[in-house]
Amino acid sequence: MRNEPVRIGLLGAGFAAAAHCQAYADCIRPPARVVAVAARRRSSAEALASRFDIPAVVDDAEALLARDDLDAIDICTPNRSHAPLALAALQSGRHVLVEKPLTGYFGPVDAPPEARAGDAPRDVMLAEAVQSAAALLAAAERAGVQLAYGENLVYSPVVRRVKELLAQSDARLLEIRASECHSGSHAAYARRWREAGGGALLRLGSHPIGLALHLKRAEGERLDGKPIEVAAVSAEAATLANDGSGGYLVHGWEDVENWSATTLTFTDGSHAVCLASDLALGGVEDGLQLLTARARYNVNLSHSSLFQVYAPSGDIFGGAPLQEKSHTNAGWSFPEVDAAWLYGFRDELQDFVAAIRARRPPLADGRLGHAVVEAIYAAYLSAAEGRRVTLRAVG
Repeated sequence: MRNEPVRIGLLGAGFAAAAHCQAYADCIRPPARVVAVAARRRSSAEALASRFDIPAVVDDAEALLARDDLDAIDICTPNRSHAPLALAALQSGRHVLVEKPLTGYFGPVDAPPEARAGDAPRDVMLAEAVQSAAALLAAAERAGVQLAYGENLVYSPVVRRVKELLAQSDARLLEIRASECHSGSHAAYARRWREAGGGALLRLGSHPIGLALHLKRAEGERLDGKPIEVAAVSAEAATLANDGSGGYLVHGWEDVENWSATTLTFTDGSHAVCLASDLALGGVEDGLQLLTARARYNVNLSHSSLFQVYAPSGDIFGGAPLQEKSHTNAGWSFPEVDAAWLYGFRDELQDFVAAIRARRPPLADGRLGHAVVEAIYAAYLSAAEGRRVTLRAVG
């Protein structure tokens, strides 16, 4: 029985779902099997099932949860649906993995589709988003199942190596600088708060903020036996270059921002500065710098010097850009090399299924997802009111 695969039901059939399917196929300790998939468009689910040899395609989440051959549910749907789908899956007694963000603020359930959820008071957003995240943690505890949070970067081999060196040097992080930037999401739902739950701060900032919170949590548990948490948040956010007057940046943002800078103050007095921007041409940028009193760490996950290619013309390679979110293959490119490994997807999904089998929390668990939601919506409140938002005491 221990060698039997963990059986997965997948909700969603987009980019994240495909990345997860590939990672599940690579799981060996224990193995995993995607048994059934459902998506908003059945044709998309059928295409994913054909690509990854998934035995069953079902019409919707209700049909998926009605099956009796699933150990866990993996939620890769648009942001607005994360919390209700996760709650239903947890209440059915299944283990659950939720892609980022864990949850958020999307406005009243009965609001009309054209409603601008982004106009709501930010204190209301913070309170409701944190309450939603807490409800998921409570549901998982009641059901006695694992709630995993889809922050893949904490599983990157580079981040794992950084943590090993931090432990070896017995160092405390004094300053973290983390960022995710590119030229903007082309997904239509990303332009509206009602579907996305926020703009760049949520959609991109989840990664650098989640990484910073994970590193401080790990540091506190390693040195003091308890996690170091966020004490206060200061932030600015803006929507820039949104009229489409030339250039290659995505525009047409309706009620969400496309730029943010967030400073996190931790309970030990250290700080993290996290940048999230849809204003950066040249492909995805995932950067991390760590400053301690004994060493400095610089990490560039996206523009690695491991492999570089130069082409005088963009049509030499043809097809999709060699770098995600780049507009051309002309000039120098930094092609991805085993992105599933480098960005942590493979180890993320292996840890999820191993946690299910071992009945232990995964490394990226619901508590991390809850902390990220709290920090991000505190940042929205700070940016709106021009003040520092205090969450808990320092020291």
